[in-house]
Amino acid sequence: MDLDEVVDKWEIGVQPPSLEQLTQRTQFSPKWIKYMYAKFKNESPTGKMKEEEFRNLLASIIAPEKATDQYISRLFTAFAGVDKKTITFENLLDSLSHVQPQTAETNAKWTMRLITGGGEGDCFGYSAFLDFTQSVFQLNEGKSGGEEINKESVQQRATKIFAELDCDRDGLVTYDDMIRFFQKNNDSSIGFTPVSPAPNGFANCAKPL
Repeated sequence: MDLDEVVDKWEIGVQPPSLEQLTQRTQFSPKWIKYMYAKFKNESPTGKMKEEEFRNLLASIIAPEKATDQYISRLFTAFAGVDKKTITFENLLDSLSHVQPQTAETNAKWTMRLITGGGEGDCFGYSAFLDFTQSVFQLNEGKSGGEEINKESVQQRATKIFAELDCDRDGLVTYDDMIRFFQKNNDSSIGFTPVSPAPNGFANCAKPL
């Protein structure tokens, strides 16, 4: 069954663009788009993926024990559409395509979306960054990680990076601050950035702190 045949079974109003349009717009291969579409449809036949369905999709891609609630909720919001309650296949591909190729600008934009809740905020403070850092550590450690052991290291890590981000010491980090950070730290990532789509899905969709 090809992409267009599957689309016909979806609810009216949530049909993604044609395979040709998605390929041209995202520069992803038709083969990979079909593969991801099949996985997406398997979890969400309606075409509007809810957080629980997204959780199941992610658990099939990364180790289930690492799919922590806080991280999944944050990632779901970053991928979600305007209503912040569902993800369409188009939302998913658009988000992945916007971080390709990985540059200081694309890394900054994606990380801002993760920290601010979908990219609506144009800046963030230390509290939001600490929460974000905690979700990153939880993903790295997994659900069975020792939270008490990590608590101090999480705060130290967040404090150190936030100080580097907040160049003017006004307590807020802007998009321009993020770009400067990634330009200075070419191989560093303070967040999770989808990488080039591979045949096994976005299996390595995260870079650790």
